[in-house]
Amino acid sequence: MSDLMCVSFWYWQFLYIDSKFSPTPDENIGDMFENFGTKGMLIVNYAFSMAWG
Repeated sequence: MSDLMCVSFWYWQFLYIDSKFSPTPDENIGDMFENFGTKGMLIVNYAFSMAWG
């Protein structure tokens, strides 16, 4: 992963992987990248409030 962008997530309450699901707090980012990465990227969306459900 040569183009890895590091961002502090401390103030976001809700994270979604590729706008499909919310990972558990103990989920490993490397595992998510291997399983859900697309074209060398892991798409992580964030929200300040729950997006659905």
